[in-house]
Amino acid sequence: MTEKKTSNQREHTSILYNSSDQKTFILDIPTSIELAQLLPGAHARSPERKLYSTTVKDPYPCPPEPKTDAARSRVLARIPDSERVFLEAVDGFVKTEYEKILKERGFSGTWCYPRHVIPEEETAGEGSREKRKFAESEEAQDLTPISNSQSPPIILSASSVNEFSSLFELQGVQVRNPALQSAIIRVKHVSGDDIYTIPPNASFNLGALSTPSNQKKDKVSIIPNLPETTKFNLILLDPPWPNRSVRRSSQYHTHTYLEMDSLTVIMQGIFHAHLNREDRKKAVVGIWTTNSAKSRQAAYSALESANLQISEEWIWLKVTENGEPVLPLDGLWRKPYEVLLIGTPKTETGLKGSKPLKRLLVAVSDIHSRKPNLKELFENLFFSTHDTIQTYTALEVFARTLTSGWYSCGNDVLRFNGDQWWSEP
Repeated sequence: MTEKKTSNQREHTSILYNSSDQKTFILDIPTSIELAQLLPGAHARSPERKLYSTTVKDPYPCPPEPKTDAARSRVLARIPDSERVFLEAVDGFVKTEYEKILKERGFSGTWCYPRHVIPEEETAGEGSREKRKFAESEEAQDLTPISNSQSPPIILSASSVNEFSSLFELQGVQVRNPALQSAIIRVKHVSGDDIYTIPPNASFNLGALSTPSNQKKDKVSIIPNLPETTKFNLILLDPPWPNRSVRRSSQYHTHTYLEMDSLTVIMQGIFHAHLNREDRKKAVVGIWTTNSAKSRQAAYSALESANLQISEEWIWLKVTENGEPVLPLDGLWRKPYEVLLIGTPKTETGLKGSKPLKRLLVAVSDIHSRKPNLKELFENLFFSTHDTIQTYTALEVFARTLTSGWYSCGNDVLRFNGDQWWSEP
């Protein structure tokens, strides 16, 4: 195992720890997002602002597990064979790699950097504050492209504040910050202005993607105003899989793409239209899935239809600040992990007889629905040569934060770039 230095390392990397075989990593979520706001080469200095986060000191409440072997067997018998085989393989891998970490460093090691916790007075009003701050964004989620006309991109200025009267002015068009410095967007509100910091060389498209029915009816692109001639080496998706608990909590919307079939078609279309296949070694797709067999099957179908194979599976194990899984590793009702499927172009030999490479990403949980920003990890594993990052292009779909150098799209794409989420330097 390779232990990352902890002294001042927050300034340089979000990877606290990695194994020599590059199969196991410990990541810090807030730092991964902070560093993703900087251009390559800027990591030598600390991000000027720190992202507000939360603490996770104890495991999550867990539904009662079967108390006897017979009861457990009855539950397992109701799970389809293919699903049980998949979960058993993931459970076994996670347990083995997690035990290796504990043997190497125990619970005394650093599992995350110190976090900037949301001030207590803000936490109390989190729900109402979020609803107010992102009201316009949530309204925009119900909109779909209504015109096949190509709107010119909005080019932001990094030397002055870019003012808009409403987020609707940004809806469905390309917004670019081509500068090597961050740009500021101010959106006027009756209750106070909203400020968003746009990373250098970042582009985004705010709004809902076009559903299959709208694509046929209005002849619009899946991603509004993004020509199919625009190609990317990396496409990362975090689809809004139908989820009853998420809908009940109103943390974020899933209703725009409720049908699994629609999500599958949307993903297929994005891969066909925007994945750059000229260099097979630099063509990568990542799809976050839930622990629902239906979401995985939808992802499998989208990859297969785009002639992509699952070459890797990245498992994000969620832990507390002292490294304890937030849920039992062998739990039947809820799992302490999420799986990212990595697809690459099929080869003539494919993966005949071989299984996808598994990697374990261990990270202390963060604010609801916030995932690690994987820019650093993708660059290290797919786009680097002798410690030099190669030139590549990336598209993140259903994003909830922006990344320097990447193109991001989704109906909540600006959420964590709002200034209320960041502490002042």
